[in-house]
Amino acid sequence: VGNGAGSGVFYDVAILNDTLAYAVGEFYMKDSLGQDDPNRYNAAVWNGHAWTVRRLSVSYHGYLSAWPLSGIFAFSPTDIWLAGGVPIHGDGTTWTLYHLYDMGVLSQTDGDASRIWGASPSDLYFVGLKGCLVHYDGRNWQKIQTGTTVPIQDIWGAVDSRSGAQEILALASRSLGLPSEKKLLSIKGSTVSSVPDSGLLPMLTSVWFASPGAEHYIVGASLYKRSDLISSAPWVDFRGDITSYYTFGVRGQSANDVVIVGSYGEVLHYNGATWRSFRSLTALSSGNLYAVAVKGNLVIAVG
Repeated sequence: VGNGAGSGVFYDVAILNDTLAYAVGEFYMKDSLGQDDPNRYNAAVWNGHAWTVRRLSVSYHGYLSAWPLSGIFAFSPTDIWLAGGVPIHGDGTTWTLYHLYDMGVLSQTDGDASRIWGASPSDLYFVGLKGCLVHYDGRNWQKIQTGTTVPIQDIWGAVDSRSGAQEILALASRSLGLPSEKKLLSIKGSTVSSVPDSGLLPMLTSVWFASPGAEHYIVGASLYKRSDLISSAPWVDFRGDITSYYTFGVRGQSANDVVIVGSYGEVLHYNGATWRSFRSLTALSSGNLYAVAVKGNLVIAVG
């Protein structure tokens, strides 16, 4: 994000088009004298050529603040959703915070929202800590019981272009602390059910699939895949010699275009036949890539 970069992290990224992308997180810059700027930045915006740091500020109880951000999901340049513990919606310029605790949707014992997926502006899901799941239909907010308090690390969904069938999966995993747990949840409206997770280790971070019935990918301490979510057959661990690094994020565009990112700048691409690592190009001596977005020929990884 420039020579004035200080310290911080990006947790998520969204590509709108070739000349607009948002990376969100929490970071601090240096001022013109090289001193630490105590005012938080929470986003960087890509214009097709360069990144510009931003403070996406929202008003809460009369105070304007750039909340730390952990998730983003965008339908258009003027219809962008953020997760900063609570949902935030904006048009790229003005941002509105939906404080679900103050609104009575969540209680103080519920978890924060950290990740987002939506089929449309009137069908959005927010997930996060303590098994938190909230749905937004464009007007109303609804808390949905998931039956777990395991932190939900990621959510992804897809719609079959021919049948119109929708499939949504939420990935819950607790890898730090005891007990280690994992759970894969299928969401249909306001109903949540468990998906067979035999073969999956608890250290899981991200889930992605191109369409219902296609290959489903889960990453974390290893790499897993399967297409059939109904049978009790175990998930296939296909890591092999593809990578020796921990992986954090997986996204793609089709069964023949999948990208996985991880520790030390690991970037893996699948072309439908083989996996290729681009870590020699990223050349990171330390640090993690936590999320990735893919659109057209553009791939953006952040961490």
